Amino acid sequence: MRRFQFRLERFLDLRRWKEREWEIRLAHATGKVIVLKNRIAEIGTEIGASYERSFTSAGAVDVDAMAGRELYVQRLAAERTRKTAELAVRTREMEEVRARYLEPGRGILRSPARRGVQDGRRPQHLAGAAGRSGSGLKGRGTWQSSAR
Repeated sequence: MRRFQFRLERFLDLRRWKEREWEIRLAHATGKVIVLKNRIAEIGTEIGASYERSFTSAGAVDVDAMAGRELYVQRLAAERTRKTAELAVRTREMEEVRARYLEPGRGILRSPARRGVQDGRRPQHLAGAAGRSGSGLKGRGTWQSSAR
């Protein structure tokens, strides 16, 4: 009779595929956040550059150009406000995707020992071994010398 062999390779491939899918989603969300941050910085630069322009020529002040600049700055300020609000929404979305990305790593395919270490707890089979030098009992209840 043929011996049964359980192969986890398909499960591992599925897990890698899901993790890669969440990596792509996270990269997409992070990209949106970066684009928004860059645009907000560009708007600030454009506003600053518009104030550096002089509206005097031959001793006369160009009032129409100054009014046009003021409208342009107001439009940029409104756009910056919208982009800042959108940035807050996209940042929240990115954090949600990041949390979901980290979630599959705690799935059922991970060994209980690794799951415990990742959650910040010590695995049960290691919990008694560290810090309890007085008991002398380790593992399956057999007596071992602590002189090792």
